[in-house]
Amino acid sequence: MGLSFHPTSVALAVDVSTDTTISGNLTTRQRFTADNITLTVTGFVEKTGNRTIQVNSKTGSTVIVESGATVSATTFQAIYIQGTTGATITNSGVIKVVGDSSSRGAISGNSAGTSNSTITNSGKIFVTGTGQAIQLGASSTVTNSGSIRSFAKDYAEAIKWLKLAAEQKFEAAQFKLELMHLNQNILN
Repeated sequence: MGLSFHPTSVALAVDVSTDTTISGNLTTRQRFTADNITLTVTGFVEKTGNRTIQVNSKTGSTVIVESGATVSATTFQAIYIQGTTGATITNSGVIKVVGDSSSRGAISGNSAGTSNSTITNSGKIFVTGTGQAIQLGASSTVTNSGSIRSFAKDYAEAIKWLKLAAEQKFEAAQFKLELMHLNQNILN
């Protein structure tokens, strides 16, 4: 009697090539493989490592994180939009990178090839390490009525984002900038 061997495969990434909704709990990377598609998250996509949702070099891609949903990574780049044009991220849930002190870029797309991204946040976007919560390329827009935070003590980065929010007339950001000024933190 012979032995039979049935190898098991482990999916490191799932290709997203059409409009897709994730309603359950997933631990695999979601990788966009086509232009002009929408990924809607109503559940939890939590990946150990980086690039939980990966949108490389695509045009017109949309990621929607609904209220009560979470997109999470443990090192960096919960949503990676490197080299994209016209990416749209709408967050009412939580987008986070929770890990060691080098955690960074809950949303990352800061290359010269990334342009015209739009992020609308009414939820929470944060990192627990030393890096920026959001890293974007040229001509990108962030509209925030929620919370965007890096829990590191990077005052220059904090001031940058507070100034952007203050310019959009967010009173809390204007107040925080005034407090920082009164406490004699350097505003560059």
